[in-house]
Amino acid sequence: MSSNATPTAEVRPFPNPKIAPATEAPNAPTEPAISPPAEAPTKKKRSARFLLLPIIALGLLGAAA
Repeated sequence: MSSNATPTAEVRPFPNPKIAPATEAPNAPTEPAISPPAEAPTKKKRSARFLLLPIIALGLLGAAA
C-alpha cells in the first residue's frame, strides 16, 4: 500500500439519465375491436378410473350371482 493513499473513497458524479423525448399518444380507434369468436367448452377428459370402475363393478356383480 502506498502511504499517500487517502482513507476515503473517491466520489464520482453519476451520469445524467437520458430523457426520452415526449411523443404524442396515438389516436384511439373509432371502430370497436372485433372480438374473437367464443370457443366451445372443451370436453372433460375422463381418467382410466372412471372407465374401468363400472366394468369391474359389473364383473363383481356377475360373479356374485
